[in-house]
Amino acid sequence: MSSSGWAVRPWTTDRLDDLAVLARAALPDEELHVEDLAWCCFDDPPRDPADGRVGPTRTVGVDGPDGPVGALSFALRRLSGLTVAHAQLLAVPVEMRRRGVATSLVSHAELLAREAGADTLQLGGAAPFSLFTGVDSRWTDALCLAERTGFDIAGVELDLVASTEAPSAGRHVGTSTGWVEADCDADGPAEAFLARHHPHWLAELRRGVRRGRVLAAREGSEVVGLAAHSVNRAGVVGPVVVHPDHRGGGIGTELMIEVLADLRARGFERAEIAWTSTVRFYALACGARVLRSSLSCAKRLGRER
Repeated sequence: MSSSGWAVRPWTTDRLDDLAVLARAALPDEELHVEDLAWCCFDDPPRDPADGRVGPTRTVGVDGPDGPVGALSFALRRLSGLTVAHAQLLAVPVEMRRRGVATSLVSHAELLAREAGADTLQLGGAAPFSLFTGVDSRWTDALCLAERTGFDIAGVELDLVASTEAPSAGRHVGTSTGWVEADCDADGPAEAFLARHHPHWLAELRRGVRRGRVLAAREGSEVVGLAAHSVNRAGVVGPVVVHPDHRGGGIGTELMIEVLADLRARGFERAEIAWTSTVRFYALACGARVLRSSLSCAKRLGRER
């Protein structure tokens, strides 16, 4: 029993449907899919050494007399010598807010994270497998909770949005672009390309292959660019990367056109672009605009406030 009177207990995958109901009630505009929650809030998918996780992803929840009233999931990662617990999802329906549910969940997550050796608890930003890059600046209740429970703002991330009806959607890059699951084995050119230039994206590539949403651009047999979507969240684009020697030649634009065309074929009218490092490229490539700014909120565990 927490200090606020709510009993917080571990949830396993048998509570996935309950988590989905809470997510829809708490974040109705986010369109989180059950598969997204399964991949990011529970530990069923095998851990990849490249993803940096040092322990299982955990979900804890609170049940009221009429059903679940809140849940929180977090993942542990080792970053620059520190163990960070990233809260993947905090879901409390509007009608249950300001009753201590969220505070109880955060306090319990802090306790579990500290016991697991975490130095910091962070809201969102659990790259490479994340539902959110941070706390959306429009989520007033979440920001008030973060301030009340001792979190500091450590940075800002921008997420963009683009229509999937991009100009010229359906064109191909060079002569041999395609969905390249076969190239993403241990010795494949796609993995070799990322291992050489962006090893921190290897885990995302492998998960993207398992979910079937990776596009490669080639020059002959050489992979010169990669783009993925729906690696963590359905309809979200990333990562997108082009070989340093081939930047500025239109490969990134062509990859984005193909990604948007595939999303359109799957029924998506828009695509989100997370962890944006350049607004200008996406604005020019596919008419993207800023969707949200997300605040990176972090708390050093054990620190007195």
